[in-house]
This record gives sequence, C-alpha cells and structure tokens, in this order.
Amino acid sequence: MATPIDFEVLIAQVEGLEGKAGKNISKNYKKGLEQLREIIRKKYDSYAVAGELTYEEMAKYGRRKKLNKEVREAMKDLWVENAAETRKSVRSIYKTSFKETKELVEEAADQVIQGKYKREMAQEALQNPISGLTLNERLRRRRRDIITRIQETIGQGMMDNETYSQMSSRLKESLEQDYSKAMRVVRTESHRVAEQAKRESLEYANNQGIELKKYWIPSGDDRVRGAPGGRYEDAAANHSADGGMGEKYSEDNAIPIDEDFVNDETGGSGPTPGQLGTAEDDIHDRCVAGYIVVTDD
Repeated sequence: MATPIDFEVLIAQVEGLEGKAGKNISKNYKKGLEQLREIIRKKYDSYAVAGELTYEEMAKYGRRKKLNKEVREAMKDLWVENAAETRKSVRSIYKTSFKETKELVEEAADQVIQGKYKREMAQEALQNPISGLTLNERLRRRRRDIITRIQETIGQGMMDNETYSQMSSRLKESLEQDYSKAMRVVRTESHRVAEQAKRESLEYANNQGIELKKYWIPSGDDRVRGAPGGRYEDAAANHSADGGMGEKYSEDNAIPIDEDFVNDETGGSGPTPGQLGTAEDDIHDRCVAGYIVVTDD
C-alpha cells in the first residue's frame, strides 16, 4: 500500500517563517532609508546651492569621498542586520521542516524513527550552494550591490541637480528595488533548505527500513501554497505537470528516494526541487517534492 504524505501544514509553517523574515527585513530597509535621508539632509543643509546639491559642490574638499564613506557605513549596518535575519530564518525553516517531516512519516508508517535534529545539520545546509554560490557568498554579493546602487543613485541625483525631496524619493525607490532582490534570496534559500531538510529527515526513515518514494509537485499544483494564480511561478517553464517535470515525475511515476530528479531540458539534476544545480531550475523555484510511504498492508 502506498500512503502519500500531506505536507500542507509544513508548507504553511515555512511560509509563515518566511513571511516573518520578510517583515523584519522590511523594517531594516525602512531604518536604512531614514539613515540615508539623515545623511543626505545634512549635506543639503551644509552645501546646497539654491536648494540643489550639485556634483561640483560636493567634489570640493573631499566632500564626496566623505559622503561615500558615510553611505558605506549605513549600508553595511543594513546588510549586517538583513544577513543575520536571513540566516536566522533559514535555520528555523530547516529545523521546522526536519522535525515536522519526521513526525509525519512516523504517523504514516506507524513506526518510531530514531534520530533527532541537531543545530549543525542546519548550519551545514546553509552552506550548500545554489548554482555554485553558497548563502554567505550570495549575501556578500548583496552587500556589494546595495552599496554600489546607493552610491550611484546619490551621484546621479547630484548630476541632475536634484532637490532634497527629489533625492529622498530616488533613494526610497532604489531601496525598494533592493528589498525585492533581498527577498528573492530569502525565498530561494528558504525553499531549498525546507526541501533539503525534508529529504534528510526522510533518509533517516529510509535507513531504518521505511520504504519511501518521491515525486515532483509543480508550483501550480493546488498542494503548493500560493498557487495556482498566486505570487509564485516555476523557475523553469518545463517544471509544469503538462509535459514537464511534473509529468515525468508524477505521483504515478514516483522514484526511489535516493535517486535524483533529472531535467532533460536544462541538464539539471538533484535530490529535490531547488537543488538541481542550475540557476534556471533553482532560483525562485517553488516546486516541491511529494513523498510516499510504501507499506506491505
């Protein structure tokens, strides 16, 4: 007999943790914006000519260099807070996914599974790469990007002889765009780690004699929250249930848990959605793996 495991509650828990991280990161961006506005306001108070902060005026006496240093420090503070929040969230998601999966399998198989969650398991999962980059590497890239973006934003504002109000609006728009990129990292890493934790928890069960199979559930499936018609889309066009990974690895075509999913279109392969090793497959992917407990009953 084959008993599919219902992960609906776990998916909701993961999305709740992801949403909490998003709110905290949003607060950090608002604080960062106020810091930048304060820095810029002081420059306008001191050096503006007819209400405009010009590039020529700021080029005098090392003013531009000092401004860039202040911006770097403010954006470094923002990055440190967001990086800490991202890591905290991803660790919580791993722990939740691992423990909840263990309980679901025990219920489906009517068997106690030996082994428990350890913090180092989550820490190791954090450093597994997506498309060749670890979480720390992605976060460092985000730091470089945000500093460069804000410095360019301010520089362009001075070149255009903008007023403080115009510059303030420009900074707000720039940080909002950066927030979207930061949340893409959170969503991608959360999904990857949640799927990895499920798989590793299930491997414990498999190694203790519980037979398990897995299949591919596209993000457009009703079993994946936020779809259909939600905010999530498949990373690759052929992840769907119609001629794509969802069809190749449907519930009827479930494969042993220790085999890899293989995307013939992209060349990606890996143990779970979000871990196929190509950016096209993994970045912003919301597909999940479904699992079946096979019993003799």
